[in-house]
Amino acid sequence: MALENISSSIQPIDPKGIFFDGYELSNQSIIPNQLYSGSFTQGLNNIEFYIYSQGTVRYSDYNFTNYQITANSNPEGTPQGTAINQTLTSGSTTNIIDLYPEEDVYKAGFTQGTLTAIYNFINLELSSSQDNPFYLAEISSDRTEIRLKSNYLSNDQLQSTFVAFEQQLTEADFFDEFYISFGSNEYHIGVNTKLDIPQQEEINGTPTQYSVLIKLYDALPSKYEVNDELYVLTKTGETQAFQIEFDENIVIPDDTIKT
Repeated sequence: MALENISSSIQPIDPKGIFFDGYELSNQSIIPNQLYSGSFTQGLNNIEFYIYSQGTVRYSDYNFTNYQITANSNPEGTPQGTAINQTLTSGSTTNIIDLYPEEDVYKAGFTQGTLTAIYNFINLELSSSQDNPFYLAEISSDRTEIRLKSNYLSNDQLQSTFVAFEQQLTEADFFDEFYISFGSNEYHIGVNTKLDIPQQEEINGTPTQYSVLIKLYDALPSKYEVNDELYVLTKTGETQAFQIEFDENIVIPDDTIKT
């Protein structure tokens, strides 16, 4: 898509210069660091896209799809018989994704000033999402422990998805933190989790509800309260950020009808 009559410049930037949430662990020298190649499976993983202006989120897309997969430097991720320059289909796993930040910002309706395009590569966990969120049922006094409940999952469904999630974290070759998100690119790191199954199956004839307990790396900000909605996720790759600066001298075509 051409940006008609609009010129702009673009440069990749460090996302930590825009926001801090979700990067707290990267500043801890006592935690060993090792470089791993991320992966993205089309049709399974998600991309969240945000546009920032002056440090504030101005646009959010939680199921971003304007990307292409045309190459893959990880041969194990390329399905057998797929040419390296062929656009891959749903179910393909890759570590290279083609993004178009200028086009994405333009299509979102922004054509002036300096803006930042943010791309998060994620996997939604515990069957939660923006459309099927958990809610905060309880917050500890120091705000580092929270209890999540769901209006969308039965006890059996929650237990099943929790077992799969716990197994995923346990069997990882390296430590991979998970996150809770309230939307608008606000991630908070979770370091431990537990499925809480009440001893009583029902109270006064009403079945008791299973819940998920999460220990947070940092205290939950005070702006969040009981009943606020959130979802759980892991990252499949490093966040990418781009600064786009539109030329102020935009030429607007004269489309008036002269008589």
